[in-house]
Amino acid sequence: MSGFIGVNWSERAQKWEVKIRMEGKQKYLGLFDFDSEEAAARKYDVFASNLGRTVNFPEVDLGKKKASSVSTSSVREDELQM
Repeated sequence: MSGFIGVNWSERAQKWEVKIRMEGKQKYLGLFDFDSEEAAARKYDVFASNLGRTVNFPEVDLGKKKASSVSTSSVREDELQM
């Protein structure tokens, strides 16, 4: 379990896993090494901010970065448009 929104520890992979709920379905955003829980939370924030969702680091201005600037194969850019 993580203290960050959208971040969980994957026992199977032994890495931090990032997911976000979109249109009633969970979208997988990636896995991160053991010592990068914060990096995983920041990746979640890029997608969450584009969707108008609560983020883990509200004091950081993400400048509405395009989520496509974060490498992912399971979330299409058109899914992020509102």
